[in-house]
Amino acid sequence: MKKVLRITGVLILTYIIIFSCNKLISKKLDEDIKENNKEFVEKSNAKTDVEKTVEIINNKTPYDTGGGMYIMKVEFLKDRNEIIYNYKTIEKSINELTDKQILDYRVSWRQNVLKTINNNPNNESFVKAKVNFIYKLEDKNGVPILDFKIEFTEYS
Repeated sequence: MKKVLRITGVLILTYIIIFSCNKLISKKLDEDIKENNKEFVEKSNAKTDVEKTVEIINNKTPYDTGGGMYIMKVEFLKDRNEIIYNYKTIEKSINELTDKQILDYRVSWRQNVLKTINNNPNNESFVKAKVNFIYKLEDKNGVPILDFKIEFTEYS
């Protein structure tokens, strides 16, 4: 009889332990799912904001940014998480530029863009969406002059 009571006690104790552990694990999983879902929704909303922003910009193109430069078109490649800014200069031909001038301009422009991305509070959606930026510049004849990419990891 003692043996039956002991086995019953062990079984009840085992059940209580398993039930408690299961409850703790379930609670942790629920919290993880809620957190992941929140992050997914925020990122999804941010991507929608990015799409809307790109649409607004494209409705104003070509847009004069000054100094003979125009934004001709902006693209959002949602599957690659990239925004491509297509610029054109109306004053220069690639034949008028030296390699050093192109390199210097590329370095300077990239630094200025990165600084703007980091310091602009309106970029919150871009940051949440973890967007990579690509900038392309064509000369007045449509010939590519330069391009560069700024990865999300560079400004986050």
